[in-house]
Amino acid sequence: MSINFGHTVSGRKDQISHISDTAIWIARYRQKETRKKNPVFTDPLASILLDALGEKGKLENLPGAHQQPWPILARTIVIDELINHLVEQGVKQWVNLASGLDTRPYRLPLDEEVDWWDVDFSNLIAFKEETLKPYQAHCRIHYFGCDLRLDPTLSKLKQQLKPGVPTAVLTEGLLLYLEAQTVKDLGVAIASLNASHWICDFVASKALGTLRKKWNSQLGPAPMEFAPSGPDWFCKVGWNPQSFFPHLLSADHYGFRKSSATRVTKSRADYLKGGVAHLVKATKAP
Repeated sequence: MSINFGHTVSGRKDQISHISDTAIWIARYRQKETRKKNPVFTDPLASILLDALGEKGKLENLPGAHQQPWPILARTIVIDELINHLVEQGVKQWVNLASGLDTRPYRLPLDEEVDWWDVDFSNLIAFKEETLKPYQAHCRIHYFGCDLRLDPTLSKLKQQLKPGVPTAVLTEGLLLYLEAQTVKDLGVAIASLNASHWICDFVASKALGTLRKKWNSQLGPAPMEFAPSGPDWFCKVGWNPQSFFPHLLSADHYGFRKSSATRVTKSRADYLKGGVAHLVKATKAP
C-alpha cells in the first residue's frame, strides 16, 4: 500500500518531497542495522512499516544513502538507554514529537504503566496506527495527529496529557530542520506540557556546513537549518543540560565508525559539539 502523507509526491527517488519522507530515510537505516549479523539494536517493525508503505527504493539514490550512517545509529542507541533510565527513575508519560516511523513502544522493555504519545502528521499517524495494530506494545500507546506548524504551542496535545505525571519529551531528528527561533519557541511549548525532561539531538555547526553542501539540494522542502553552539545553548530557553553524548564519541564507543582512531584530535573537536542531550527544565525562568 502506498500512502500520501498529505503532500504531492514527486515520484523521484533522489529527492525528498516532504519533511515526512525523512521518516522513511531513517527507518531504512534502522532496518539495515537490524539485518546485520550482530546488530547493536534491533527494530523488526521497521521492515513491516516500510513494506506497508510500498516505498521500495524511495530515497535510495540520495547522495550518501548507502554510506555508514553512524550519527543516526549512535543517537538511536543513546536515546534508547536514556529512555530506559528515565523510565526506571519514574518518568511515566512520554511525548515523541515528530515520531515518524519510530517503534520504541514496541521494541523497548517499557513499563506497562507508561503512557507513550506518538505525535506527527495525521496521515502518517493514521497509517502507523493501522499498520501496527497486530503488534503488542509494551506500554500504553496513544497516537496523536498534529501539524506543529499549525499548533506550535502544542495546546491541543496538552489537553490530552495526564496532569501531575512525570513527563519527558523526545524530539529525535526534528531540530535539524527548524530555524533557531522555532527551536526556542518549541522549548517554551515543551515546558508548557509540564515536562521535566527533554531528550533532543543536534549536529555541530561545522558538521552542518558539510551536511548542507551534501544534502540540501536533495532535501527540497526539508533543508537542514539548526546547529547550536552546544547543549548550553538551550539554557536560554529554560532547559539545562543534564548529560550530553557527542555523536562522534558514541559512534566510536558502539563500533559504528569504521575508523579505528578514537582519540579526540584538534580537527575533530568542533564535531564534538553535536550529539544527544538530556535536558531538564530550569527551576527559574531564563
